[in-house]
Amino acid sequence: MLHRTLEQHSCPSVEAKKSKPREVAPVISTVKGTQLKRKGAKSLALERKVMLMKMKNKSSGPSSIPQSERIYLNVTAEGGKQCYFHCSNLWSVGRSVDAISDHMGLKNNNDLAGADQLVMEYQGEVLVMSDKLSENTQSGDTVNLKYIPPS
Repeated sequence: MLHRTLEQHSCPSVEAKKSKPREVAPVISTVKGTQLKRKGAKSLALERKVMLMKMKNKSSGPSSIPQSERIYLNVTAEGGKQCYFHCSNLWSVGRSVDAISDHMGLKNNNDLAGADQLVMEYQGEVLVMSDKLSENTQSGDTVNLKYIPPS
């Protein structure tokens, strides 16, 4: 045989195969419209699953909650505090705020009438304290704890 490497190979079928991936790559990126943040991730869904796996490993919360009932949240608070916390999907938003504030060491005066209230905000909207957490959020979501003046 005279040729053993692709550079020495001059058959038309091999040349077409060599040029095809280079031509398809720009077309795929324009069709999708977005580029992935990580080079190895195949899709945004896969990236979200990987993030949730990492969150499950690093999260803290009551160990008495069964694995099947847990909702994993990325919690940010005023002052730049951030943690991964798991709550029960059966808990109300108010109970979740109490548990998270105890864990993060935040001052929680929600039981006092004239004090600033610690509330949970999700996608720019303040959640109602009596609603179930699972009605408003899902595992992997980012929520914000902030203080609002009494109304």
